[in-house]
Amino acid sequence: MSVLAADNVTRHYKIGGRHVLKAVDGVSFELLAGRTLAVVGESGCGKSTLARLCALMEPPTAGAISIAGKPTAANQSLQLQNQMVFQNPYGSLNPRRTIGAILVEPLTINNRGSKPERIAAARRMLDRVGLRPEAFDRYPHMFSGGQRQRVAIARALMLSPAVVTADEPVSALDVSVQAQVLNLMRDLQDELGIAYLFISHDISVVRHMAQDVLVMYCGRPAEQGLRGEVLDRPLHPYTRMLLSSTPFVDPARRRMTMPVRGELPSPIDPPPGCAFNTRCPYAADRCTVERPALRSVESRLVACHFAEKIATEAPI
Repeated sequence: MSVLAADNVTRHYKIGGRHVLKAVDGVSFELLAGRTLAVVGESGCGKSTLARLCALMEPPTAGAISIAGKPTAANQSLQLQNQMVFQNPYGSLNPRRTIGAILVEPLTINNRGSKPERIAAARRMLDRVGLRPEAFDRYPHMFSGGQRQRVAIARALMLSPAVVTADEPVSALDVSVQAQVLNLMRDLQDELGIAYLFISHDISVVRHMAQDVLVMYCGRPAEQGLRGEVLDRPLHPYTRMLLSSTPFVDPARRRMTMPVRGELPSPIDPPPGCAFNTRCPYAADRCTVERPALRSVESRLVACHFAEKIATEAPI
């Protein structure tokens, strides 16, 4: 069952009254219960803006978002079904409130249960995310980054949402702690059947967490499909570039199949045609005037004029 869907969603911002920043410019996807959709791309590609739109923190300029098949534009209460875990665990928790108060607050605001029932639910959630009972009466500054992010995950789950939107949830943590938090999220998904919209720039994290992948470039989808298809045999030059820049421990995989070229263009003034044409080794005259449509090629969606040519080449 679809728990979260986006239909040609856009988010544009007026800059200085004359320019328009197209942070998200036509994104569609469907997220099924119990699955993880990872949204990947460089900083500035629109990942976090898409996360805020899906968490109903701001409205789209155009297009529609639905939760459990219901349009969110007509029912803002659906926001309770999509909770968010933010990137920075040091800034997302109120330093003046105890951990117990932070977890009880969502239940209090939404009139869930009596006070003893809310406290009992918060204590159970602490145990579920691997924190000791005494954490209930302590303050965020008394915990490590990994422990704080466990609290943030616990807070997101207090209302039993169908979807959790996680915006770079482990990028601020030490590598050794990242694996613990990611494994916790997977265990909770198996136990509760929740779906994750997982925002990340780290391909290794995406391989560990996601079943489906959406690659974004300049606010638009570049490639979209199952994790194994997109990451093991990418058909968009930008996806290949991202994978080429990922370090590998295995010496056999330490090869640059497509060197990283240039920088992400300004979303206020992107190149005409395909936005990737200034960095793409396959770019032709057609790419500078005609924006490629997102189309089906070999069981995934790709926005590239030369996807079929790339499909004949050796995979990364």
